[in-house]
Order: sequence, then C-alpha cells, then structure tokens
Amino acid sequence: MANFYKINGDAVRVPVVSADLGSPLDGTVWYNSTSGEIKFRQNGVTVVLGQVSSEFTDASFRVIDDGDASKKIAFEASGLTTSTTRTITMPDTNIDLGQIATNTSAIAGKQDPISGSAAIDVTADTVSLTLNGSSYLDQTSGLKAEVVADYASATAGSLMDSADIKTAVDLKADTTALADYIPLTQKAANNGVASLDAGGKIPSAQLPSSVMDFLGMWAASTNTPSLANGTGSAGDVYLASDAGSVDFGAGSISFVAGDWVVYSGTIWEKSINSNAVVSVNTQTGVVVLDTGDVAENGSLYFTNARVLASALTGFAAGADSTILAADSVLAAFQKAQGQINARLSSVSEDTAPALGGNLTLGANQVIHDASGIQKGQVAGDTYFDDYDHALSLSASTTAVIAAMTVAHATYDAQKIDYKIASASEVRVGSIFLATNGVDVSISDTYSETDAMDISFSAAINGSDIEISYNNSSIVAATMRAQSRRFKA
Repeated sequence: MANFYKINGDAVRVPVVSADLGSPLDGTVWYNSTSGEIKFRQNGVTVVLGQVSSEFTDASFRVIDDGDASKKIAFEASGLTTSTTRTITMPDTNIDLGQIATNTSAIAGKQDPISGSAAIDVTADTVSLTLNGSSYLDQTSGLKAEVVADYASATAGSLMDSADIKTAVDLKADTTALADYIPLTQKAANNGVASLDAGGKIPSAQLPSSVMDFLGMWAASTNTPSLANGTGSAGDVYLASDAGSVDFGAGSISFVAGDWVVYSGTIWEKSINSNAVVSVNTQTGVVVLDTGDVAENGSLYFTNARVLASALTGFAAGADSTILAADSVLAAFQKAQGQINARLSSVSEDTAPALGGNLTLGANQVIHDASGIQKGQVAGDTYFDDYDHALSLSASTTAVIAAMTVAHATYDAQKIDYKIASASEVRVGSIFLATNGVDVSISDTYSETDAMDISFSAAINGSDIEISYNNSSIVAATMRAQSRRFKA
C-alpha cells in the first residue's frame, strides 16, 4: 500500500517525497524515496529514523503463525550459487509442500528397471534379464515375480515364445489399442495379409493365378528351358531370346526375339511383345527401305536438281539486317538483297581517299605508302600501283607531289597516267621516269581540251626520287593518277 510503513507493529502513514521538505514543522515525518530513508523533524533538526530496504538476512526474516507466534517459517539461502537469485513462482492453485517430503522416497524408487553391469545377458539363444527391485515397470502387483517365474519355467537353452512373453508381461493393455495390430497367424494366410520377400515384393505364391510371374529368358530356337503343355503354373511368363518355332503339344507356334510365352494353366501360348515392327510398307522381318520403296505422293524427295530449280516464292528484298543461323533460306536471301541494296545506294566517288601507315598481306604485298597502293606483283618484278589519291594542285606553286615520291633503289622506271581537271579545263597525259640510281630523266606527253600551263620535273633527294609540278598560271586543279613501276 503506497505511503504505508509498519513501525513497531503500529501502522503509520507518511508522505513519500523525492527530496527532503524545505521547511517542515517539528513533528513532521516523511520518506525520501531518493535516499531510501525515513526522516523526522524535531526541535528544528531533521533526524534520520532508519533506512528502508527490500532485502533481509535469512537469519532475521521469519513468517510466524498468526494463531501461535511460536510457529515460524525460516528461509535458508546458503545453498545457492554465489551471486545467484532463485525465484519461486507460485502456481495458480493451492499446493501442499508436505507432499514432496512424504513422496520423496517413492519418487526415488521409480528408477531405471534395467541397470547394473549385467542388466541384459545374451548367451547363445538364451536371454537373461535383471530388473531393479523398485522399477517403474512394476505397474501391477507382482509383475517382476511373474516375469522371473515364467522365464525360469521356459525350456533351458531356448527363447520364450510369444505365448510365454504375453503371459509373463501382462501389462493390462487396452484391448482397443490391441485391435490395431494384426496377429502373426494372419501373415500370408487366407483372409489375412500378404508378406514381402527379401526384395520387398510379394511372393508369387501369394498372388492370384491371373497375375503373370516372369521366370526369365527362353530360347525359342531350342525350347530352352523345355516347355510343354500341361506343365507349369498359371501366369508363368518367359521372354523369347531368339526366333524359332516350337510345338508345345497343340501345334507349332513361331516366335521372334522379344515375344512372350505365357502359360494359361493348361497350354503355353504366344503373346506378341517383341520390339520388332509388325510390318513396314508391307514388308516384315529386317526391313531396309530406299526411296524406290516409298511413294513420293505430296512429299518430293531431295535432289540437287530440284533444289537448284526451286523458285524463291514470295521473295522480296528485305531490310539491311544481319543474316542469322536460324533464318530460312528465303529469309536469308531477302536479307542479303537488302544489304546489297543498302550498299549500292551509299556508293559514291571518293574525291579525297586517304590511307595511313603500311598494310602488308602475304607474298603478293598490298602496301600503301606515300607512293600509292601496290596492287600486286607480276612475273619479271613488274609492279602495278593504282593511285586512289585525288591530289589538289594549288595555283602558282612549285611543290613536290609526296604521293608520287619513290625509292630509286627499288625501281628503275615508272609510268604515271594522270588526269588533271579544273573548273573548266581537263588535261590527260603520261609521265615517263627513268633512273640508274644516280641520274634521273623525265618526259611528259599529254593531250588537253584546253591549255593548262602545268609542267613536271624530277630530282633525286637522298634515297628518293621526288616528282614536282609547276602550276604558274591556272587556278587550283585536282589530279588523279595511276602508276606502273618497273625493275629490270
């Protein structure tokens, strides 16, 4: 109860504060919840009456009987582990702790019934069982005595049978629970249950006669194992391992490998179960067909002539897209035509082609350098160069044509066919160049639709022969050239 403390057996109600009162009157009593102290004001002085605590020593804490104070309950905490607090939780029911003391010995007696170093002893086909004197198997009076007596009466050297054990261990079982079990007398018995063999299957002897029992392979060519009508069990089955004809007693029967021979209960019969096809295109046995054995009807055979003569029905040029492995032949052709069309539409004359660096491929070199593109090499060390360059010839300039500079140690002669075009004039001509490695000579033959004052010259500069032009009186023009180089 809040604000209520018991002092010397009398009930005193005092206020609870978190800090001492500022100016209490003499005779005022209060409880400081912060310091856990009860204080009293006397003659202007605050006096501490005592410390309030929730813990008591087990030697000083007692619960006494309200009718007889000499009857006390003490608590003992010395048996607890150091720094451990144990909690007693009361159940929501009345309990009698005296029952624990009364039944302590009975609880201890409910021990393991099978104990000791030789609780179970198996010698040959004899089992010896030792039970404790007070075992929890002792559910009915004299159970242990019954087990011992019945086991002792068993024939020496033999195990107790089911009747002995049932008599010896009478657990007073619920008859309803026992009804869920199947007696051993019903195992593999009429109106009972089927058993399983070592392979987990029901033995053929427990199956109805209409069920077939596979007995293995049988050679029809030699009737091995030997079969005859009137012998066998209904449902016996063999698988023919080869072809042959056999008379079981009612006429010859032909078999092929894979057929079944089945006993009906009186005669052996054939069941067609082979993997062989009964017939193919009216043929039986080992059938080998060629195209002459099967009519074409609506499906024509493949021939190269038919493929080459097949029309591309529905063909139409497709888009410029990649041909895929999954495309049909028609779709591939349509894409190819689409690619060709797209390329043709983008072809235009390149008036200023450019290549950089050297490009070399195999024995017949393809080289681009300052002198042009070498297209190939012919017998006699004759070289052919196709200049794709469009050279801009500036007006009023004498300059070296870098694209026509050649190494004089590599070539002995060179012919350059050129075309020079300006806004209104065209000049077509040929330049002939020869060198002995020391000197160089040059000549120019040309024809023109109008006068173009252009002259060419050549000189050796180091290891190169440089061709220069002088265009002193016309406007800028474009020169395209094709060259042939020769070496003796």
